[in-house]
Amino acid sequence: MEIKKISKSYSNRVLFHDISFSIDTGIVSLIGKSGTGKSTFLKVIMKEIKSDCGNILYTRDDFVFSYAGCERDSLIPDLNFIENYKSLFGTDVFNAVAKQLICLLDFGSLLK
Repeated sequence: MEIKKISKSYSNRVLFHDISFSIDTGIVSLIGKSGTGKSTFLKVIMKEIKSDCGNILYTRDDFVFSYAGCERDSLIPDLNFIENYKSLFGTDVFNAVAKQLICLLDFGSLLK
């Protein structure tokens, strides 16, 4: 996937401007403070919302997008990451994402 000069703003607030990079394979994470545009950026990449300008070129057809957004208040302190993920998004979603990650990481033998 190649991202070229993507920008997005709401009213007078610029979330991101002129972002360009490419991804061939692997897993990419966005980390940042609340309200900085991470979710919006992912939604632009997944074509859920339009960017103000720029282009996205999908160089392969096997990209898998997984978006797990939650606020710290919704996490259960006594549960680990996997348990929290399952409680927030359901076991079916967790299993689908886990299976895709296993395939992407070439751990296919674990599925047999």
